Amino acid sequence: MKPAARQHQSGSTLGAGIRSERLRQGLTLTNLAERADLSASALSQIERSITDPSVGSLRRIASALEVPFFQFLVEPLNTF
Repeated sequence: MKPAARQHQSGSTLGAGIRSERLRQGLTLTNLAERADLSASALSQIERSITDPSVGSLRRIASALEVPFFQFLVEPLNTF
């Protein structure tokens, strides 16, 4: 796999993980953005992997969702 493809894939996993947790908790994009002190537009771009969050933004998102920071940095385990 090319390095750029690997980077996009991990960013995609990060954004998808944030979106998945947000939806699991029943939060709207606006609700989470307010809790994390981000704009809804910025959060939307992070979830869609258009942009990568800063470490500070990622920490605020994790705190707002009350989950460990590293949760979004690891690949989910497939259990078959």
